[in-house]
Amino acid sequence: MQPGEIIGERFQIQSLASTGGMGSIYRAIDLTSGNLIAIKLMRDHVANEKERFQREARMLAELDHPNIVRFVAHGAATTGALYLAMEWLDGEDLASRLRRGPLEVDEALALIGRAASALGFAHLRGIVHRDIKPSNLFIATDGEVRVIDFGIARVGGQTAVTRTGAIVGTIGYMAPEQASGSALIDARVDVFALGCVLFECLTGRATFAGEQLVAVLTKVLFEDPPSASSLRNDLSPELDALLARMLAKQPAQRPIDGAAVAAMISRLGAAPPVATRLPAQAALTHAEQRAVSVVLAAGRHTDTALADTRPEAAATIDELRHVVGGEGARIAALAGGALAVVISGGANAADQAIRAARSALAIRAARPDAPIAVATGRALLTGGVPVGEAIDRAARLLRNADVEGRTVIAIDDITAGLVGVQFEIRGEAHLELVAEQSGESTRTLLGRATLATARPEVARVFPNLWAERAPSTSRTSLLLALLVNVTSSTRCSSQIDEAGVARLAPAATHCSSRS
Repeated sequence: MQPGEIIGERFQIQSLASTGGMGSIYRAIDLTSGNLIAIKLMRDHVANEKERFQREARMLAELDHPNIVRFVAHGAATTGALYLAMEWLDGEDLASRLRRGPLEVDEALALIGRAASALGFAHLRGIVHRDIKPSNLFIATDGEVRVIDFGIARVGGQTAVTRTGAIVGTIGYMAPEQASGSALIDARVDVFALGCVLFECLTGRATFAGEQLVAVLTKVLFEDPPSASSLRNDLSPELDALLARMLAKQPAQRPIDGAAVAAMISRLGAAPPVATRLPAQAALTHAEQRAVSVVLAAGRHTDTALADTRPEAAATIDELRHVVGGEGARIAALAGGALAVVISGGANAADQAIRAARSALAIRAARPDAPIAVATGRALLTGGVPVGEAIDRAARLLRNADVEGRTVIAIDDITAGLVGVQFEIRGEAHLELVAEQSGESTRTLLGRATLATARPEVARVFPNLWAERAPSTSRTSLLLALLVNVTSSTRCSSQIDEAGVARLAPAATHCSSRS
């Protein structure tokens, strides 16, 4: 549209403000009042989004609250394109503000408290926003926050526009029930998302971060974020407790709606300030480190929501429970059809890795065309399921699991080292899990054939592997591979670290030759 054009016989376009996937935002003048107006004009080619657009207009018309962007009118332009007129806001969204750093505690609590009050107003009317994130909280020049963009909001009891198993919301702010594609969505998904935003306001970092979509979804389901006070030392235990409740994995453990959050924040505001404590980083050193193995299988609809994938995933999960067995294993279907298996808490890292490898092979049997990745890493155990680096590593490996139309089970060097004596593993730069072996057949050690019963043979091979693969493979994982493949003697220590690898390698080789 051009400056000077009139929409709905009432709104005169001044300029284009922004463009997005569904349409464009224009700055306009309301000829009846003289007020500045934001006109959201829907693109002609997204006709399948008309129901969403009209639903947003209907809901905004019901929500007259000082902290929700004000509805003015909606209708159709002469071209037939739908439009939504709202109050014009000068200022910036919270995402822009956070790029300059975290907020002061009082500032963060005031902002989130007002947003919670606005959401509580919507929740009372059965409306769930479903996409709370920093860019949907606008800080106006008058200092007030406005909740904006009800484009994927849902009224309780309505049939969802997107189907069960779909990805609805913004990755990183989704509640676990959204991350798993559940249809059981209520006000508590907004409470969870608002908790993510509050955590980010206070710490300056995302609550759940990752390079790949599947990694973030898995963390939302399995990983407990650190306490905010472990990252910032001027936060009270009461604020930590509020965040823990808002970010609870189970909806029943969260505040029931936005109004409940606003009331809790109001009580926090009356509490005395917290005394400065020891530097936050010092508290992290006392957390216990655990090994964790992760299996990720990509879904058919990782980036878009086109189908209900949950029945297929449920059948695979039932089979995986039988294969993985034991304690410390958690299995979940992710929105978009992906699968995640997290195994932790075992006394033996090799046993955990073996269970993960068997899980990957079971998924391959159920989904022959799915890219799959297996990784093992260290994680801080702070009360929940440890996840840490292993999920990010597995998510990166998924890119190596689908090459030129051929899908494989990509496995990282650490897991390969832990399971190599029992599984066939191929490849050099990119390792590939092929099958579980049995008997006294030839085994592979990070791509080299070895004999499980001929330990002196492996001992002679190891120095060459050490020198040859050090540039591309962690020496720690090479040493793990040696220990797992060639010795069961308790005389050989498995307590290793990067600094001690060079010192321990000759000793491990000597130990294996005496076995």
